[in-house]
Amino acid sequence: MRSATRAAVVDITCRVPSGEPLVVKPSQAPVGSLDSSLVPLIVELRKMLSNDVKENGDAAAHIDDFTLARFLIARECKLAGAERMFRETMKWRVSRSINQIRRDLHPLGTHAEGSPGAVRAAARREHFFAGFGGHARDGSPFFIERLGRFDVAGVNRDKAVFNFMMDCYVGYLETAFSACRVASAHSGRMTRAHSIVDASGVSLSTMANVRVIKEVAKIGTSYYPEIMRKVTIVNLPWAFAAVWKLVAPLLPEQTRQKVAIYGSDFLPALLDDIDEADLPAFLGGKKDDAELSVPRAAPIPAELGPKLAAAAATLPYGPHVSLVVDVDG
Repeated sequence: MRSATRAAVVDITCRVPSGEPLVVKPSQAPVGSLDSSLVPLIVELRKMLSNDVKENGDAAAHIDDFTLARFLIARECKLAGAERMFRETMKWRVSRSINQIRRDLHPLGTHAEGSPGAVRAAARREHFFAGFGGHARDGSPFFIERLGRFDVAGVNRDKAVFNFMMDCYVGYLETAFSACRVASAHSGRMTRAHSIVDASGVSLSTMANVRVIKEVAKIGTSYYPEIMRKVTIVNLPWAFAAVWKLVAPLLPEQTRQKVAIYGSDFLPALLDDIDEADLPAFLGGKKDDAELSVPRAAPIPAELGPKLAAAAATLPYGPHVSLVVDVDG
């Protein structure tokens, strides 16, 4: 079962999506796989969303038991809160063309040389900072975020770059959410991912531009419930623990409890969850960095902004709408 789940997760992360909503099967959770108190709430929530399902293809694709359970857990099992979060999420997905964004920015997508799609794909590969890392010992997926290398100042100085990176982050979260949904359906248990955040290189510039980090954090908590079971921040200089203090209040208490912070002594903690052979070399493992699908997070040149602005003008979907603060503010 574990190998089949791994294969399904690899397929959903590596296969270029069609641009249509992802439907996972089986849609019904096995008896006993969810807390008994959740089962009647899932049934009731599905009834409350019946009209949404008829009118919205995204809503219809997200009413399997495990996915509805995520919305309920994220809202402390309160039906009204889960219903509101689900509807707001589906409205946002349609307005932002989320399925198309994930397709267009998929790491293995193909684009005609010199086309707007090729410009965006190359920018993601070179300058974005997060991606699929592999599998933990229990078969669940893990993801790597190279936050310390990410040029936060470069993102914050140009609106076109900012909007593009928000699209990249949405595509990344969509991949993580899809992987967890598929893994849950195949394994018959609620599956969440492990996120490893490499803070090596975090600087005063990161702190000065923390609103970019706030923005990406807000997207996750607003529209992608219960993706992560654990977030391990490694290589964080003690002097910059203040960054966490700024970001932490934006997160729900249950999310904050999942976070563990380490300096350079992180490897034993990672090896408790992930085999050494599956960890990349820059995190103390034996996996060749070239095997990773994690982008390089290279510095952002000034000329990238105009190129991305021109590419964005051809897109069928509009720019990111800030959830926290306008980048010109």
